[in-house]
Amino acid sequence: MNKISQLNYLSLFYFLLRSSFFPLLLPLLLPLENISLLSMILAILFGYFLLTIFFTVQNRFADKNILDAMEDGFGKKIGFFINSFLCFVVFLLMLIQMLHLTNFIYTEYLNETSFFVLVLLFFLSTFYVAHKGLESLCKSCFLFFILSIFLFLVKCFGVISEVDPMYLLPFKITHPFLKETFSFCTFYILPLFLILLIPKNNIKRNHVLSSNMKLTYLFTSLMLFLNLFFILTVLSPSLASTYSFPEFHLLKSVKILGFIEKIESFLSIAPIFDMFVFLVLGFLYIKTYVRKYFKPWVFYGICLFFLFLTLAYSFENISILLMISTVLFVISYLIFFLLSVKKKNNPTS
Repeated sequence: MNKISQLNYLSLFYFLLRSSFFPLLLPLLLPLENISLLSMILAILFGYFLLTIFFTVQNRFADKNILDAMEDGFGKKIGFFINSFLCFVVFLLMLIQMLHLTNFIYTEYLNETSFFVLVLLFFLSTFYVAHKGLESLCKSCFLFFILSIFLFLVKCFGVISEVDPMYLLPFKITHPFLKETFSFCTFYILPLFLILLIPKNNIKRNHVLSSNMKLTYLFTSLMLFLNLFFILTVLSPSLASTYSFPEFHLLKSVKILGFIEKIESFLSIAPIFDMFVFLVLGFLYIKTYVRKYFKPWVFYGICLFFLFLTLAYSFENISILLMISTVLFVISYLIFFLLSVKKKNNPTS
């Protein structure tokens, strides 16, 4: 693999951070209503410290991808089982993301289009980009990043006049929110381990990589915090919690120069970028895992099984997947923590 530009790498990091906000984090936070912002602030602060686990793993195994690092840290046999477990976690995350993505587009845009055709279209799109490899994805991410920032600025400019801070009052902690805060942090940070598929030594100017990743984390977290702030202060907390896709309804409030409106269809491609990038990187992760342990045809079998589940699984039952994934994520954090403190042993068996 050729050296990857740090700017492209950070763009990929940016989209991984954003990927969980739209489908996973908003449903956790909005039921808290007025204290949603407090819960998000605490989760972001806690998440900043959890990042040190990933930075430690990234620095200690700078010449290896995450699959090889697991074998190096735990041995080949245990490493295989851990890599298989993490591959299942990635598969589960991808399924949740794909269900949200296709249901969002079907519900808000193309409800007269065959759902099968819609799912097949996005499946083939992500599969095709994944087939091009990590370097192509990283290059595309920077272009997506520029467009994402532009769309965010347009949204801020368009809804600022509609903000009513009084929706946040009275501020009372009437809900037990620590569980949601923990869940937010878990879903927010864990997808970042996918970026460890790219060894640190393959990144240009990697001596300042950790510092720039921390800045990217803070910058992205601020953007997402403002997203939540606008949703709560434009739609109101009680109304926002009733929507399946509150971000889309927020964008209906965007007005530019007082007369340009109804551009929500254009602006809402930003969260689509987030989920699309995650899905592509997820396919690349599974592909790397299969190539390491199995024959290539196994990857195609997994992809077809993923397509089948996307078509067969009901979106209304997605809460079951979220409950399962929360437990699996806690185990995953434990694995990465052990890897960050475990001595490298370069096993031979």
